[in-house]
Amino acid sequence: MKKTIIILSAVLIGLGQYSCNKQLDELPKDALVQGNAITNQQTANIALNGVYYRFANASQTNTNWSSNQVNPGILTGVLDDGHNTLNEASNVLGKTNFNGDWGRYYSLVNAANGIIDQVTLLGGNLFSNGRKEQILAEARFMRAFATFKVLSLMGQWFDINSSFGALLHDKFLTSTTYAKGRSDVKSSYEFIV
Repeated sequence: MKKTIIILSAVLIGLGQYSCNKQLDELPKDALVQGNAITNQQTANIALNGVYYRFANASQTNTNWSSNQVNPGILTGVLDDGHNTLNEASNVLGKTNFNGDWGRYYSLVNAANGIIDQVTLLGGNLFSNGRKEQILAEARFMRAFATFKVLSLMGQWFDINSSFGALLHDKFLTSTTYAKGRSDVKSSYEFIV
């Protein structure tokens, strides 16, 4: 009896291993992933709305529409709001809101790059009245805006010869393309323009 159970278990495990191999390399048919998410003007517009959603710093629980305003003292070299309440004035490292801004703006860069990469591959006949060029221009502007924000918040934007610029990403990030060195300020401004 034990021998029958062992043989039956081995056969079932073998069949299970063989049957899974067929589906592991397929894209999900009911999920949108890179390669099948943007296929025409309508899906490109929906994806562009997602970029604007990230620009507005919105989430399921947050619609912080005013977050694109700049706290005046932060970017003028005076890291204080006049009341000594900013962490930067106390030099409390790791507790600033800049860590969140870093992720927020690079998320915006990546979303814009996804649109640029996918819409560029589509034929112009899928769009009406120059809408393809408009979508690409809006996505490029959002990428430039986010890159400028990162440069102004975390780079030495005031010194064109500085090596402390932004990380420049011009392609959609994947697990193999994310590692990149920091660019200099001059290259950062050229990328933005």
